Amino acid sequence: MTETPKLPLSETHQQANILLPSVDISNVPQSAREAFFVSAKIDEDTAHRIGLDYLSVLRHRNGDASYIGTVPGESDDNISEEDTFVVDTDPQGAVTGIGEIRFFRSFNGMPGMVGHPFVGYTLTTGPRRQGLGTRRLLTMDTIARQKYEEPLRSGAHEEPEAQALWERQVSKGRAVRLPDEADFRYTFL
Repeated sequence: MTETPKLPLSETHQQANILLPSVDISNVPQSAREAFFVSAKIDEDTAHRIGLDYLSVLRHRNGDASYIGTVPGESDDNISEEDTFVVDTDPQGAVTGIGEIRFFRSFNGMPGMVGHPFVGYTLTTGPRRQGLGTRRLLTMDTIARQKYEEPLRSGAHEEPEAQALWERQVSKGRAVRLPDEADFRYTFL
C-alpha cells in the first residue's frame, strides 16, 4: 500500500488534485468494507464483477482514514447517475461516519441537478461535536472537485442539523447560500 501524506484539514479542502492512492479492498478494515457495501447496496461479489477491487484512501493527520469508492447508480430512460461513498474510520478501523456524493449525468425530472455533485447524505456514527461531520463534508467537496471538477453542493432537502453545518461553512467563507429557487441550497466556493 502506498503511504498517503497526512494532510491537515485546511490543506485538503479545495484541492482538486491531491494524491488519493488505491487500497486493495481486502486490505480495507472489515467494518469500513461492510459499511461501504451496505451503503452502495452491493456485496463483495458484485463489487468484483463491476471492477471495484480497490478503494481510494485519504489518511487524516490524527490517524483516521476516509475510504472512497464510486459505483453506478440508478440508470434508465429517465436518469443516469453514479454514487461515490465516503466511509470514515478511526485509527483502529471503527466506522465513525458515512457520506454519499450523488452525480446525475442525466435526469429528466430535475434537469437543474444534472452535472453538479451534491450530498446524498452524511451520517456521523462516531463521537458527536468533534468536527467529524465538517471534515467529512470538506473531504466530500475535495473528492467532488477532483472527480467532477465542480464544488460539492448540498442536497435539495436539508435536515436542520445539516443546514446548521452548511450555515457554519457560509460563516467561515467556505460556502454560499443559493437563491431559494435553486435546486440546491448551498454550494462550496
